[in-house]
Amino acid sequence: MHILIVADHAWINGGQSKVAIESALGLVARGHRVTYFASVGPADERLAEAGIETVCLGQYDVNTAPSWLRFLPQYMWNREAAVSLAQVIAAMDPSDSAVHVHAFAKAVSPSVGPVLAKSPVPVVYTMHEFFIVCPNGGFYDYQSAQICHRKPLSASC
Repeated sequence: MHILIVADHAWINGGQSKVAIESALGLVARGHRVTYFASVGPADERLAEAGIETVCLGQYDVNTAPSWLRFLPQYMWNREAAVSLAQVIAAMDPSDSAVHVHAFAKAVSPSVGPVLAKSPVPVVYTMHEFFIVCPNGGFYDYQSAQICHRKPLSASC
């Protein structure tokens, strides 16, 4: 089976990318073909060593962009990520492939959502955080230092 892993980072900078990279390595060790797609590099050397094709766009993320103003278009709608991801998916065999999304909120952006929704290849999304329904990603009210019980994405949110 060909598995495409999508993440913001191609190197370990925290839990999301560690899980994504380690799962890629584990899948290859079990005999699967793996492609790793990320916006931010450099790529973990173990990916290439394991024979994993890596598509890394060489972009910045929300924490490393030298100019927030120049980064904002990528953060809001990363057209390059959407186009590149669509090309990778188009080359996959839908009958023997799957896409596993680990992260998009820090660099890849929501632009990949429509690409994934139209994908003929089955898609799985592991929610390492909750940015898809919570603006701060954690269902936590940092100002009051307690769990947030507001309705996600409501006016009070």
